[in-house]
Amino acid sequence: MTPAQKNGFRLGFLFTLATGLSLGFVTFFVRPSDPFAVVNHPLQPWLRHMHILAGPILIFMVGWLWQDHVLAHIRRRVRTARISGWISALLFPVMAATGYLLQVTMDETWQTIWRWTHISSAILWSLAAATHILRPLLQRRKRRG
Repeated sequence: MTPAQKNGFRLGFLFTLATGLSLGFVTFFVRPSDPFAVVNHPLQPWLRHMHILAGPILIFMVGWLWQDHVLAHIRRRVRTARISGWISALLFPVMAATGYLLQVTMDETWQTIWRWTHISSAILWSLAAATHILRPLLQRRKRRG
């Protein structure tokens, strides 16, 4: 994996994570002062747009890493960070597909299903991806120190 791939993935991950967490916060925890408000916070539409734009960046970065990192590690049977890697690899398509389906589904029942599937898979994927990134770094640091 090249430094550009690592850094691009990390930036895409952080951008998507930051916009997703911010959007979730204003959607579920902020209450509008005006009872007739359409959104909970003035930044909510902007955060939603930023999150929708961040998603394809992350999808591109994961696609770029797939051949050089994911498939290469599977073929070589690399043992380091294997559980977090598998969880990340299995949850990413669910998270990405439900993010897309949220944008194109009109039925409220399916909107709710896709929303909660997206949120739950995104939380689990983010934890697995963060573990996958940080664990090897911490192990290397521990071996040096």
